[in-house]
Amino acid sequence: MVLETIQPVLSNYFLNPAGLIALSALLPLIIFYLIKKDPEKEVMPSFMFFQNSGESESTSQAFRMISRNFLLLLHILIVTGFALAFAEPFLEGAGQPENSVLILDRSGSMAELEDAKSFLLDKTGEQNTVIVVEDEARIVAERVPDYRAETLIRNIKPAQTETDIVSGLETAKRFQGSVFVASDLDQTVDNRDPEQILDRFRSAGKRFQVIETERRNRHGIVDIDVGERNTSIDVKNFEDRTKTLEVSSENQKENIEINGKSVETVQFESRTGRNTVTIEEDGFQTDNTAYFYIPEDKNIEVAFISDKKNRYLAKVFELIDFTSMTHYDTPIDEELNADMYIIGDSEGMLSQTVRDIQEDVREGKANLVLFGKPDFSSLEFQDLPVRDNGNTINQTVTIKKPIETSLGEMEIRNIEKISGERYSVGSNAVIRSEYGSGEFLLYNIEDQSFRNNFLYPVFWKEITTEMTENPSASDLNLMTGAEIKRDSITSPGGEEYSERTKLTQTGFYETSKGAVAANMLSEDESLRDATDIEELSVSGETTELSLQKYFVIMILIMTLLEFGYLYRLGELQ
Repeated sequence: MVLETIQPVLSNYFLNPAGLIALSALLPLIIFYLIKKDPEKEVMPSFMFFQNSGESESTSQAFRMISRNFLLLLHILIVTGFALAFAEPFLEGAGQPENSVLILDRSGSMAELEDAKSFLLDKTGEQNTVIVVEDEARIVAERVPDYRAETLIRNIKPAQTETDIVSGLETAKRFQGSVFVASDLDQTVDNRDPEQILDRFRSAGKRFQVIETERRNRHGIVDIDVGERNTSIDVKNFEDRTKTLEVSSENQKENIEINGKSVETVQFESRTGRNTVTIEEDGFQTDNTAYFYIPEDKNIEVAFISDKKNRYLAKVFELIDFTSMTHYDTPIDEELNADMYIIGDSEGMLSQTVRDIQEDVREGKANLVLFGKPDFSSLEFQDLPVRDNGNTINQTVTIKKPIETSLGEMEIRNIEKISGERYSVGSNAVIRSEYGSGEFLLYNIEDQSFRNNFLYPVFWKEITTEMTENPSASDLNLMTGAEIKRDSITSPGGEEYSERTKLTQTGFYETSKGAVAANMLSEDESLRDATDIEELSVSGETTELSLQKYFVIMILIMTLLEFGYLYRLGELQ
């Protein structure tokens, strides 16, 4: 009856209050010690000489009383420990959730990435889903244990890109468990509002918590326009007051005055190679530096070998500012030295000329284009990436690379592709391939069907740029989030990649085809708002932290102590 009365109170501290009934074992234990008789003493005459004085005898009796009571105390503690262990005491507090969905924003605006990681490392559950957000959202782990999630989070590196936190939150909706968001909730890839997703979390009763962030950015570089002679840098003052900032490059330094919430443009000389422009550092360093790369001027010599002139093609290469084209009739009795050979109808081509061109291309000194739809099998090129089957066929030709255009139905050579990539859809009209260390292009098209198309000069400029590896300044100065394709790539942070790679860091990427500069250049990413954790989160989870194991440990220690004490008294041999 008494236990039923106090059980609601005890339930606040014990999972199994009935286990306290074991404390009743203390009563017979205490009675046993009270009624236990002392052992009878017998004094041997031969040892009476060694007996102590009266004072010493009193001390011995006191010691025996303490010893006896000490054993009683140990037994009381052991019985109490058993009772408490059976009752399963607990403390209520923050504990590990069963399932956690951990969202880590590593985009450009999250300068305090280590703080964001620490926030998530304290929120891992028994099973964890890890979502990484930059200009897209990716699930990097699903329902993994806490130690695995913690390792993944610690190894995530920053990315100076825009942010798609909304996609991260929408992805998190698919998973059970509490959602923990390490982000400033700054959606910059589009105009979607992350608050709408959080409102849906609240309506659905889904637990979530958002890290608290502060706005620290005071100014930043928000745009860059790279030119052949001069490059313009836009600097914005995010504060309300007017300020003066120092803007400097390797060979130029200026002090500019910027009104509050305004932008000022500074021009710098475009020097060949790597260029770096910096402004005074503030609390957000990602936009305090701009990088741009100016390629060296390079003139591409194009040799057009054909018994027929092509004024359209000649005009195209005249318009391309980095090429000069020379027309050759066959046979050619002079030594050729070109960066690109375009071979059309050439019935009088000498075998030695073919061998010289083939050797240059295979050694990587030049590139080869088979132009129009001639029967090139008679030219005696060895091991070409295509084979001419000796006849023509009618096909609908649609070019997909490097530009997209449809040319309709036409007669083309019946070609078999051996290696390389089709630049045309559903036909072998345009094929690009490697040829030794050089590049090869089959232009298996009736030129008169394409030459009047406004994309005709664009096609040849892009093809020439790709094949001769002569990119423009705009090709080498990109935004973070863009992708490049190279045989080898080394990021500004020293990581090595190959093939297609996304630019996630600001700075210079070293590649097998030269340097590439990457900048964030996102005013929305630079101008981030503070988040208030009190407004954006619901109450955290609590759990019952069991103390049972601690009482079990106490029982073991008391038992060992009793055995040691009895051994000391000589009761155990």
